[in-house]
Amino acid sequence: GLSRSIKNLEDTLSLPLLKRNPRGVEPTAFGLSLAPRAQAILNERDRALDDLTALRKARSGAIRLGVTLNFAHYFVSDVIAAFLRERPGIDVTVVSGAYPDLVEKVQIAELDMAFGLVGPFPATSLVVIEQLFQSHSAVCCRADHALAEEDFVTAEQLANADWALPDSPGFRRAFGEFFAARGLPAPRQTVKTNSMAFLRRCVLDLGILTILPEQMIYAEVRRGDLIVLATETPGGLTSAGIVRRADDMLTPAMRDLIRVFREQVPARYLAA
Repeated sequence: GLSRSIKNLEDTLSLPLLKRNPRGVEPTAFGLSLAPRAQAILNERDRALDDLTALRKARSGAIRLGVTLNFAHYFVSDVIAAFLRERPGIDVTVVSGAYPDLVEKVQIAELDMAFGLVGPFPATSLVVIEQLFQSHSAVCCRADHALAEEDFVTAEQLANADWALPDSPGFRRAFGEFFAARGLPAPRQTVKTNSMAFLRRCVLDLGILTILPEQMIYAEVRRGDLIVLATETPGGLTSAGIVRRADDMLTPAMRDLIRVFREQVPARYLAA
């Protein structure tokens, strides 16, 4: 039955979707191109059933939101709180992950939308990005670090220090390019992790350098637990925004959440 269904689909499209050989079958270029759209159709079907079930149970619906790892610890929780004050009947599921993984999940409708640090994506991607603000990060260390008392820390001094860094290919590339552009080797990365909270603990417990969003470490800096170094920050300015499917029909709940994201930005970031 499955073979017959695939053959019928190939006949309808007038394209081969699978290559059959003695070792089995594998997708053709046409099959690979169709696969993410087919997955999106299945996920949209499931979403439609979820929405109908919510209506039947007199609920207001649900949103599946992806969040990049750094924003899983601040800002987004405030946005969701403001959103749920307006729409208390909405169920919000939050999935944190790396930017490329979230973009892929948005493309196949596994997530309704994503928010966080955004970067380039393939031209063939089925997504659009709305940039909301610039996220500023800073090099920080413990108060007793050898560089904490320096009036200005040079790139050479940074290159000679030990670091804990986000385990992100895009960030590691930008970090390495910063030092390469200055004729310096990239410094030793003692710890790599996808947890912003763990990076913060590494600075406090291990006494090494890291780069963290300024808004995330505001309280620690005020208390004097962390020191922001006077230096150039490798990869310190990035864009934050919303990612959604280009062909997606926004539900009223999604429109409201996007609006709340926009409204929360001026008070928390643009004035900073």
